[in-house]
Amino acid sequence: MPRRLSSLVAVLLIACACAGCMEDQYSLERGFWKIKKQAELVFRNPKATPMKEVDRVIGLFDGFIARYPKNVLALSSEFQVARLYLVKEEYDKGRQRLKRMLIKYKKLPVVCSEIQHLNATSYQMQDQWATALEEFKKVYQQYSLTQRGLETPLYIGLYYKSKVEPDKMIAALNEAIEHYYSVIQKYPESAAAFRSYAMITAAYGLMKRWPEAAQNISVMIEKFKDKVPMDRALFDLAVLYRKELKDTARARAALLRLTGDYPKSKLVKLANELLKTLK
Repeated sequence: MPRRLSSLVAVLLIACACAGCMEDQYSLERGFWKIKKQAELVFRNPKATPMKEVDRVIGLFDGFIARYPKNVLALSSEFQVARLYLVKEEYDKGRQRLKRMLIKYKKLPVVCSEIQHLNATSYQMQDQWATALEEFKKVYQQYSLTQRGLETPLYIGLYYKSKVEPDKMIAALNEAIEHYYSVIQKYPESAAAFRSYAMITAAYGLMKRWPEAAQNISVMIEKFKDKVPMDRALFDLAVLYRKELKDTARARAALLRLTGDYPKSKLVKLANELLKTLK
């Protein structure tokens, strides 16, 4: 079960207004965390928790949502309710909540990507992978620029890797790479394009296609060197050349560029140590 709700709340503090709350935010948060602590007891041992107790906690969350509908913690409460149903294997009830959330938050792609991902995960929990796969694909097809949308194609490949199905893994990773290149083509200067290059490198790495991985990192560096620091990318490139491709000359060149272009980088010390090992 993915647990990204804490980071999601941080994102949504910007997306969701907190207008209309009569109580101060501190007391409101304190009330939410009291309910959340009760929910955590269910998550720790869902099988041993009676459904009556789960319904009681869900009722507390629903009361909070009704009282503070415009607060970001109401959204977090809605996710908590859906997850409570899922861990109790009340899949239909959980999906019904998620379906209503998709309608309610349809103007917030980041939120919808999390909802759709949790919906897909519910089918995976039931060992209904064919349906889960269809639902996971909706995450990146409909919300391609969100973090979840970018992670999900790679997630599918990792699923097949965990199941030791190499042919399906390779097919999924090739499909993921194709998708990432489509994002790059549509939004070449965007943060999503930058992250897509990183995902492509990861996909090539999972397939041990090291020359393509190195080429991809090099392209990313040249395209984004004027927008974001590339010290980490240069270091990763050097390690890849040294460890996987046994190309010490190119590894050395990447490290020298790192120390020259980013002399204040925290990676300079490591780069200099690695340079000493290259002949």
